[in-house]
Amino acid sequence: KHTLANGKTIHFFYKKYAENWQKIEAPMLQVFDYFNTLIGPYPWPTYSFIQGGDGGMEYAMCTLIEGGEKYERLLGTATHELAHAWFQHLLATDEATYPWMDEGFTSYIEYLARQQVLGLISKTDSPFARAFTGYFGLVRSGMQEPPITHSDRFATNYAYSITAYYKGLLFLAQLDYIIGREPLDQTLKRYYKEYAFKNPTPNDFIRIAEKESGMQLHWFLNEFMETT
Repeated sequence: KHTLANGKTIHFFYKKYAENWQKIEAPMLQVFDYFNTLIGPYPWPTYSFIQGGDGGMEYAMCTLIEGGEKYERLLGTATHELAHAWFQHLLATDEATYPWMDEGFTSYIEYLARQQVLGLISKTDSPFARAFTGYFGLVRSGMQEPPITHSDRFATNYAYSITAYYKGLLFLAQLDYIIGREPLDQTLKRYYKEYAFKNPTPNDFIRIAEKESGMQLHWFLNEFMETT
């Protein structure tokens, strides 16, 4: 149990693999503070990392994480699942209709945290290199489908996974290229302020990006997410 300066309580529950679970406690508190600053304040009184399940699965105010992962993988999984507290539980898009807004935005801040807080990615490299590589692999495979495809309607799980996690991440990375990092950072903060505890759509997000950048951006949303 850890109590942060803002009074929030963070719990780590585990029975096995104690060495790695103890090692992630301090860095995950730093990640928690980073997400608060990057997006907006975590609103609930507690958050718990719980050993259990297979892989990682986010829930409101907690996540289940497989116990026996190696340290760096455990740290990365915990970072991703914590990020879902913002992109799904606070900014509650319909993840079946817009999986790229759920998993993609989550992955975007996860990879920023991997580089800026955890040191898992060199600061001389792009934090998103893995996403570019994964997405280009999908393009070369010929199996790409438009991201607007409903989650249950993708022809392959491969296309769904790369689209939701990586192309959703690259939507923000490429938006950074178009409007700049500061307008994008302000877009994310304003998105939080205007749509926390609501069910925002892609149009809601891009309209905020237009207001913060002073640019017309529906062309980007339409071409990047409605086509291949």
